[in-house]
Amino acid sequence: MGEIKVVTQIIDSPVIIKVDPSDDKFIHCAKAGKANAIVSGDQHLLSLKSYQKIKIFTPTKFLENL
Repeated sequence: MGEIKVVTQIIDSPVIIKVDPSDDKFIHCAKAGKANAIVSGDQHLLSLKSYQKIKIFTPTKFLENL
């Protein structure tokens, strides 16, 4: 049987969404994972439209862009 390995990375996490900093974790994870997009229904994330090179879409808009 395989081995489960725990990998942790501590990142500097400046506040991006001041009205709801708890949403920042999604942006930080996307950035750390080198994601191209975030798909969300969260209005705070969607109001950014993008962060650096990461685009933020509603599920509908994401499917339209496929």
